[in-house]
Amino acid sequence: MLSSSQTIEVYPPKGFRPCGQITRAAFTCQPSFVREGYHPRGAKGKGLRYQSQIVKMLNETFLEGIEGPWFLFNNTYNEERFTQPDWLTFDFRTGIIYLVEIKLSRVEQAWWQLNKLYQPVLKAIFPQWDIAMVEIASNMYHIQVPGDVKYITRIQDAVPGKTSFMQVGYNAKPS
Repeated sequence: MLSSSQTIEVYPPKGFRPCGQITRAAFTCQPSFVREGYHPRGAKGKGLRYQSQIVKMLNETFLEGIEGPWFLFNNTYNEERFTQPDWLTFDFRTGIIYLVEIKLSRVEQAWWQLNKLYQPVLKAIFPQWDIAMVEIASNMYHIQVPGDVKYITRIQDAVPGKTSFMQVGYNAKPS
């Protein structure tokens, strides 16, 4: 057991590249390297079916959003990179962007994508907006991430500037 003076060092998942210091960012069209008509099978296919289910639920029960928007950004390393969160929406009433990453099972990768890639890119494009980051997964596992995560049951309970987690079962019906 850790004492209050001890901390656990948490590192990004293997292969994850944070965005770095952003110098330019914008919405963009789907890049030419993306394969059209690709229908994965197995776990990847099940994950994409789950993602479609969640996007439909969010659009019907919360706010109509944008599924899989593409962003192009440059950083101080003079890299030009693309990134694509799973879903986002703008709540013009509250001034909050809800940024959602959907995974079939809870994994560390989602926290890092939300906090160290998607959120900085969105903040560069929309500096006046608050951003609430939400990970949605069907299977709940305890994982180690660098920041606190708030558990929520409704997307509108997500707190701007923080990461929230919402568990929604595979083939669950919206409430």
